[in-house]
Amino acid sequence: MVGPAALGEEIQNFVHDRRGIPRANGWDNQIGNELGLNVIFESRQRLQSDIPVQLGIIRREQNCAFLLFASVDGRVVLRDIFLGDNTFSNSHSVSKEALVSDVAYRFKFKLQ
Repeated sequence: MVGPAALGEEIQNFVHDRRGIPRANGWDNQIGNELGLNVIFESRQRLQSDIPVQLGIIRREQNCAFLLFASVDGRVVLRDIFLGDNTFSNSHSVSKEALVSDVAYRFKFKLQ
């Protein structure tokens, strides 16, 4: 659910009041009530399937390990009500991008 019926303003105000944080402005500009639905299709593939799962782990003298992991994610967004703009009426919104990508990496060092 998006809009006032989702109770975002009340929940945020409750947390801010309890923690002594000033209340946020802008709730008068939120989009109207509407049901939100996510439809997601996901597919994952390794670039080279002949590499073992533990690619990137290097052991030195059996007392430490290194792991380097990286991923690239791309999405096509057909409609995103969570950025604003109600489906059946005009409302506040922000500009949107149909193609969205993320790059993530993780480096881990572990003493054993």
